[in-house]
Amino acid sequence: QREPEDRISILTDTDGDGIMDKKQVFADKLELVTSFVLYRNGVIAASAPDIWLLEDTDGDGVADKRTKLYTGLGIADTHAVINNLRWGQDGWIYATHGYSRGEVTSGDGTKNFGAANSGVVRFKPDGSAFEQYNSRGGNSWGLQVTWDGQVFWTQPTSGTVFFHSVLPESILAKGKMPK
Repeated sequence: QREPEDRISILTDTDGDGIMDKKQVFADKLELVTSFVLYRNGVIAASAPDIWLLEDTDGDGVADKRTKLYTGLGIADTHAVINNLRWGQDGWIYATHGYSRGEVTSGDGTKNFGAANSGVVRFKPDGSAFEQYNSRGGNSWGLQVTWDGQVFWTQPTSGTVFFHSVLPESILAKGKMPK
């Protein structure tokens, strides 16, 4: 029972010597921030159980508008939460998610997007869609989306360390194979 302590800061090299010498807090009072991506006039940050859009609407380098895009991501084990946000070529944001299962809803709770579990998830930056992209039991932490849309990810706790996702589960589930 305490105030959240995480921050996202902007580091600047003011004299061009290659060393950051100025720090400005962009957003504070966040909890368990594991990753963020730049988006328009701010960032989208993973801060389980939530995903936030943090915007600087007046150009002063400080987030003055906070919109909860998604909530309900798992927090049962803090080292098994959503992490490693990456932009995909399809306009979705991809992330790995550990085994801390959650039931994801829109930030206002009006839409239910289903479970987020271990593997790769993806979501739209406007808060309209969230889905499990690939799943596998274990704790996922590494992720890269290549220039041509291939998804590579790691899961060091499952026995197989490195994965290459060719298609999302939503497409694979449409295949009809007997038995």
